[in-house]
Amino acid sequence: MIHSSLPVGVKSDRFWSALHEHLPRSPLWKAIDRMERLNEEVGATEECAEQRLWDEIRRNSPVGLAAEGSVAGLHSAGLAGAMKYHLGAEQSSRLLEFHTSAREGGAIEIAYGNWNCALVSADRVPETKKFVAKLMEAVGQWSEREDLQRILADRRRVIEIIRDELATITLRRVLPGRCKYCPI
Repeated sequence: MIHSSLPVGVKSDRFWSALHEHLPRSPLWKAIDRMERLNEEVGATEECAEQRLWDEIRRNSPVGLAAEGSVAGLHSAGLAGAMKYHLGAEQSSRLLEFHTSAREGGAIEIAYGNWNCALVSADRVPETKKFVAKLMEAVGQWSEREDLQRILADRRRVIEIIRDELATITLRRVLPGRCKYCPI
């Protein structure tokens, strides 16, 4: 997932505080606040979808999640990464391929796209692949996906407003008013 945000502490940075002194009524400030709120919405939506993913896995998984300290089973980090990809990806780019690789002891590692999703015995590979594929297909139909797509589209619009405002400020090369850093 692409997370667009201002670096931590940027609003307290000297540059930003001086810019705020020069342009206290600029639309930039409302846009930055809006972007931060949208970033929080993205996180909340992903968190809700992740909980839904775990519930779905607990109900229907043929293998189960890998236990703490164990490598056998479904891998939560890989599944969460693939889910977030499916939530944010465009419809046409959501098809990913499975890759398998043998590990010591005969276990097979299953990767879905860039995410290692499971480590299972050879006889469990087909059903595990089928389960993960079906699960990710379902993720593409979840209401959280629609919510996230709406939030991301709104965030892209806000980012463009911020870019436009910063371009205007940069290209004018002269700011109205004064700040504590302006020469006397």
